[in-house]
Amino acid sequence: MRSNRRLKILMTGGLAVLCGLVTAGNVNDPETNFQFVQHVLSMDTIQPSSALASHALPIPILWTAGFWLIVIGEGTTAVLFALGTFELFRARNLKARDFDQAKRFVFAAGLARS
Repeated sequence: MRSNRRLKILMTGGLAVLCGLVTAGNVNDPETNFQFVQHVLSMDTIQPSSALASHALPIPILWTAGFWLIVIGEGTTAVLFALGTFELFRARNLKARDFDQAKRFVFAAGLARS
């Protein structure tokens, strides 16, 4: 049982590091992923005759807002996973009920990521 808890703590910590690195990468080099967001929202790689072409958002301010909202979401997820890791580590020797309650930040991070 204790090894399961250790694995949950390690996995949550790993997710915090991963999300933190992704956030740092997007903050330090925003142009790389901004171009991806631009292409997705403007839908410039689909056929103009496609029924989905009317859903395109060829508005640069929306590309920028969308990109930074994604980065904020990634950063929030990293912080919540880090808090979850800390809480799980503190509750590692407590009863199962208390350990389960310590997962609240982990569940919030999962919601922030989706």
